Amino acid sequence: MKKNNSFLNTYSRYIKYWSIDTNYIFLNHGSFGATPIEILKKQQIIRNQLENEPVKFFIRDIEEQLFISKKKLAKFINADVKDIAFIPNATYGVNSVLKSLTFRKGDELLTTNHEYHSCKNTLDLVAKKNNSKVVVANIPFPPKSENEVIETLLKYVTKKTRLLLIDHVTSPTGLVFPIEKITKEFESRGINVLVDGAHAAGMVDLKINKFKPSYYTGNCHKWLCTPKGSAFLYVRKDKQKNIYPLITTYSDPQFEKGKWTVFQNRFYWLGTIDVSPFICVGHTIDYLNKLYPNGLKGIIEHNHSLAIQARNVLSKALKIDLPIPDNMIGSLVSLPITDTKRKIFPSFYIDDLQNKLFYDYKIEVPIMFFPNPPKRVIRVSAQIYNSIKQYEILKDILIDIM
Repeated sequence: MKKNNSFLNTYSRYIKYWSIDTNYIFLNHGSFGATPIEILKKQQIIRNQLENEPVKFFIRDIEEQLFISKKKLAKFINADVKDIAFIPNATYGVNSVLKSLTFRKGDELLTTNHEYHSCKNTLDLVAKKNNSKVVVANIPFPPKSENEVIETLLKYVTKKTRLLLIDHVTSPTGLVFPIEKITKEFESRGINVLVDGAHAAGMVDLKINKFKPSYYTGNCHKWLCTPKGSAFLYVRKDKQKNIYPLITTYSDPQFEKGKWTVFQNRFYWLGTIDVSPFICVGHTIDYLNKLYPNGLKGIIEHNHSLAIQARNVLSKALKIDLPIPDNMIGSLVSLPITDTKRKIFPSFYIDDLQNKLFYDYKIEVPIMFFPNPPKRVIRVSAQIYNSIKQYEILKDILIDIM
């Protein structure tokens, strides 16, 4: 069926592979991702198999299907298949690690002012329960270089620093932190590194085995475009003994099960849940590798190039000098805009400008508060279905209303 609506001609030819509503200009792939139509069809087939014979599906069929999917993911992120487990989302991964660890009174848990809010909340909770201290490193925005980020982080390290929780790609500001260099610096000092890689898989060339942090968690539903509810947790072999999921269920946490290690077995059965998103991970990797020239590598390179173009268009229009090094940009770009005039910010508050752009101009793009209200940034995503024309439309609107 052909799509026939007002913004269809602003998208690239790849929009036909997604079910995105082209009555709107969708510049927010980064929040929840978007899944190709063919993968949604595949997911429905898997769900039908489940409902046709639930016992056969859960007891006899899914172990092999999950293992095949996990092997494809492990190859893509360059990790040992025995070191990763499927989980619902990266926030679940951060919570599982932090709530499995034990800290002492006075221990310092380091993070940055760019950390995703829900994960920062978890860090605060864990620190409070253990009489530990959360230390927040103020990373400049925009940073001048990767070295500035590393040097700033190291200024906050003390003899009491036990853990670093850090984004690979920051949510509010879209920065790609030099995670390999950071991990090596901190792990060599005996400080465990927990990487929140919610945006990384499918946005950057991820090679976990190259830098081997203590812990790494990432979403698949964002830039890998898998169905919602699919993510992974990597735990280095020497750290797996003490890491448990948030719930304890049927799986025996002390024994291997078939192809699963003791660590993986703990996460194998998280209750009766829809496992179709996990199974679809491998299918999605295969699909995207065939969809675009040079596969996922080509998609990553294209999205990076488009994000740079979007930055140039918008920063010129907003008269902003944003000297972020190109290698610190992935598929997201954030630019500072004027302060909000609001004084009260309830939970899940959507900025007035974001609503205006959506309701009045039919553009879906997030406005983030950074570093804190009333300071704001506008964050745009770049995916293969987007085009430079869409950022130019946004540019013209922002010039008119700001």
